Amino acid sequence: MKTRTIITGIAAFLLTLSVTLTSLPTAVHAAAILDVPITPTATDCSLLGVYGSYFSQAQMALDEVNAIRKDACESGNVPDPRDESRMLTPEDYTPLKWSRDLESVAKIRAVEAGIAYAFMDSGHDRLNNENTMSIQYNGIASSSENLSYYYQADMIEGILLWASEKPDWVAQNLEKTTGHYTSLINPNFKYIGLGGFETTAAKYPDTLAGELSAKDGLDETMQDAPSDVMQKIEVSNSYIDGYVLEGNTSIDTDTSTTLVPKVKLVRNRAIRYLWALDTFTFTSSDPRVATVSDSGVVTGLRGGTTTITTSVDGVEKISATVTVSCKHTRTLSSHTPPTCSSAGSDVLYCSICDDTITQSIPTTAHDYVYGNANADGKQTGKCSVCGDTICIAPPTNYSITWKNNKLTSNGFVKTFPADNPVGSIIYCWPNVTNGDSDYQEMVIETSDASILSVPDSFENIPYNELQVLRPGTVTLTIYPKYNVRLKTTFTVKVGEYEHTIVASATQNGLNYAIRQDANGRCTAYVSASPTSTLSGKIKVPHTITINDTAYDVTALDKNAFAGQSQITAFQFPKTLEKIESGAFTDCTGLTNITFLSTTAPVVLDDIWSGVNGSNLTLSILSYASNYSPIADSIGAAVTRDAACDHILTYHKAVAPTCQNIGNIAYYLCDECYKLFEDEACTKPISWSDTTLLPLGHDWDTEFTIDIAPTATSDGEKSIHCKRCGDKRDFVTIPAKSGSSSGNTDGNDGYYGDENDDYDLDISSAEIGDTFTLHGLHYKITSKLKGTENYAVSCTGADSKKITSVTIPAIIHTNEYSYKVTKIEKKAFYKYTKLKTVSLGTNLTAIGANAFYGCTSLKKIVLPKNIKSIGTRAFYKCSTLKTIKIKSNLLKKNSVGKQAFTNISKKVSVTVPAKKKAAYRKWFKSKGLKIK
Repeated sequence: MKTRTIITGIAAFLLTLSVTLTSLPTAVHAAAILDVPITPTATDCSLLGVYGSYFSQAQMALDEVNAIRKDACESGNVPDPRDESRMLTPEDYTPLKWSRDLESVAKIRAVEAGIAYAFMDSGHDRLNNENTMSIQYNGIASSSENLSYYYQADMIEGILLWASEKPDWVAQNLEKTTGHYTSLINPNFKYIGLGGFETTAAKYPDTLAGELSAKDGLDETMQDAPSDVMQKIEVSNSYIDGYVLEGNTSIDTDTSTTLVPKVKLVRNRAIRYLWALDTFTFTSSDPRVATVSDSGVVTGLRGGTTTITTSVDGVEKISATVTVSCKHTRTLSSHTPPTCSSAGSDVLYCSICDDTITQSIPTTAHDYVYGNANADGKQTGKCSVCGDTICIAPPTNYSITWKNNKLTSNGFVKTFPADNPVGSIIYCWPNVTNGDSDYQEMVIETSDASILSVPDSFENIPYNELQVLRPGTVTLTIYPKYNVRLKTTFTVKVGEYEHTIVASATQNGLNYAIRQDANGRCTAYVSASPTSTLSGKIKVPHTITINDTAYDVTALDKNAFAGQSQITAFQFPKTLEKIESGAFTDCTGLTNITFLSTTAPVVLDDIWSGVNGSNLTLSILSYASNYSPIADSIGAAVTRDAACDHILTYHKAVAPTCQNIGNIAYYLCDECYKLFEDEACTKPISWSDTTLLPLGHDWDTEFTIDIAPTATSDGEKSIHCKRCGDKRDFVTIPAKSGSSSGNTDGNDGYYGDENDDYDLDISSAEIGDTFTLHGLHYKITSKLKGTENYAVSCTGADSKKITSVTIPAIIHTNEYSYKVTKIEKKAFYKYTKLKTVSLGTNLTAIGANAFYGCTSLKKIVLPKNIKSIGTRAFYKCSTLKTIKIKSNLLKKNSVGKQAFTNISKKVSVTVPAKKKAAYRKWFKSKGLKIK
């Protein structure tokens, strides 16, 4: 926040932190227009509008100011602003009174000052070029003005900023800003008026003006603070630089946008846009494309462009071209099916726009039929359609797990979600378990993208999104691109549909109906047995076994417990996903329901008829979510104290390695997901308690020769880890004849400690947080699945003058571990002094322009987990002579354009032997020649 004040010639600034502001709308044609209530008016000016809302907490603000004045008089160490040689005493205290007239002045000054900040030389300089203190209301002018700029519509915030200058005034640090504070405590002043205004047109959205006076007998009534208003202010014509039309100029058919005429203000390099108050006429050059209303609302009708022109009294002021994109439903004119050797196409026609477009359909996957494996484990496949051949180790095994973002509470599961409401997202996670890593791409196809859309590309990662768009039935087909014959097909029904009852049983007064959905998933729907009268607390188990088969209990059937008035409480399992209509009808004795599912079940309409919500409490787990709508629908209370009858799964201990996390032995409750050190559940622990941090490398102190040099070829040596055999600090050993295409003296190697076990004191962590360690900046990007730890990226350094950078593999703190997985784009952009770089082994991505222009960098070793290198990552690293790529994971499209362009022409490149042919081809277009 920033503040500035004027008091008897003293000016001051104040800066503090900001908070979030809710945005104000751009289109404000319906706002009340307020005149300028002050005098005198200026010459050679225009009246322009500032849209926003006044804010006032007048009485609270006055009380706060007087508390500050009283504190100053009673502290005994506060110099008197009238005579700095004496201290204020309790006898000096007189409370300020509120002035309605000064409030009127302050309101207009808050509007003016908000726009003037960083536009005029000072926020106190008026936009009409008149003197700050010239402004009057009912003949009353201010003797002193305080201003503050910040991000919260609260007068107290601005006042506290002024009061924060007290320590400097007490210490007589007169080089510091103290004028705000001294104006508040000066006993000469008898009246104050405050005005606050919030607008998106200003550099800081909230401005507070305080006006003080030594006059007597002023009107002490307080005014209202009108909101959503257009306040007129005077602006010198010398700052006006014409009109603009503000608003979105690209829209779709059957949608609208509002174009708002504004006046552009320019002073030096500063620009502001204020609302024009003229009466405008809007016209569209082509009403067939888009119409425009009297208030500037443009509605798209058909594809094309039109010019929207605004005029005042027949004189054209400004125009803008609006482009309308056709989004009408098109009819299929022709269809050319794709094959594995040629793309297909759909020709679509819009009768409204009289427009035809052609949509390309990608080629289908080859239907390879594979023969026997050769000595290298490769198989030759021949396409049964076009005859294309390929020799690879094809994928032959894969698994698929699913999750619906609205219905599945237990993470990814092997069965397809039973219910998929419109608007939900189905996440698909394929996992190819064998075959060449470069040929594990998956394909997913939908029979009707208007019902269920699928992503254009389908990766072996968790969050491939399938959007549920409308009710209907659709077929999904999933298969490996390089083994089409391993297809898996799913039938998805969206909306209401019938289940098939395949079994039923009654146990302990509860009836279980086993229902099979369209994909063959069988689950149990529970209800009260028609012949049973239940009472007390009813506990529903998470599984029911019928004929030696266990079924998850996932739903309460329609009218499940209707009329069971003697039931007082329920406990429902973690597997509960759905509650059908009428489930608790007339359960008049019901007082408590315990839910053990972490995400609330889907609830259909009218489940509570006859239940007294004021007597009902929903007990949920401390970390459960989405239960508020269920409680609100009946007016029930919610407590996060649900007790669980633990069902435990034992997890064996896993020893940590140099780089990988291990864990102790522990028990995990399948119902509530709590962790315990013992089977009796007497020693609860957290996920972090189970983690055994990586041991870190135990590096040799001497080099080991990995490849001995010969008379004609270079060798290589490196430092080895005693524990796991990993290597670092690769150095070229010149050929015995003395010729070498790589490093001949080893001086370009990095011989420092990789130091992947930093200690840092961070007590809390959230995604998006940043921190600095040893001069390097990091940002938390994601949480590591199944742990309390995080992945981070390196975003740069404190200084561009550094000569050496070490990116650790892992950063350990007192609470968390951070795996360093990425270098962000432009992280070390034009670090021209940077000579050596050591990259941690957990690094998977180097962002675009990450080392652009590092002209002193001579060598880089890319670790084995690198999967992507961004565009121009090492562009213009003109002395980069040695590149060692240890990763087998790079693909053609994962290396950006010009990634290695304009590096040393004598560069020596080392790559994994099995990737040499592919890398030589892929990297050539990226600026790197591999011999």
